[in-house]
Amino acid sequence: MCINCNNDFAVHKDWNNPPKKCGPCTLISRSFVDAIEYIIKDDISQIAMKTKLVLTKLVKDAGVLYKKRLADGEDQHIAWRSTERELAETVWYNKDLRSPVIDIINELKIQKRGDKLAEWNNQRRTTQFATRTRRWS
Repeated sequence: MCINCNNDFAVHKDWNNPPKKCGPCTLISRSFVDAIEYIIKDDISQIAMKTKLVLTKLVKDAGVLYKKRLADGEDQHIAWRSTERELAETVWYNKDLRSPVIDIINELKIQKRGDKLAEWNNQRRTTQFATRTRRWS
């Protein structure tokens, strides 16, 4: 059972230390939205154009859903969390999307411990994320 959402999820029976969070909750806790925005906005050659297009469509659809929830009177925080959760589930259960997103999350995590160029890239990316709203908000 996931410690965040209390949903049951399958783990391999031979695992000594099974994960405590389900896949979507793991993505949410690892700031997968920032990774998706990085994939969509920056020129990353290792990500296939088809994957970028699919992620762009998912983000646009998430934006429409988020705005609809706000228009229906839902609390902004709750609307964001439910939209983020649905996006995380879509990415997690599609291996063609999950793999590149996790790779970028790991790459960004490595850059946090990296050299001066990585520090500059992180600072630029942090400024971009801090000074603008999410694409779908």
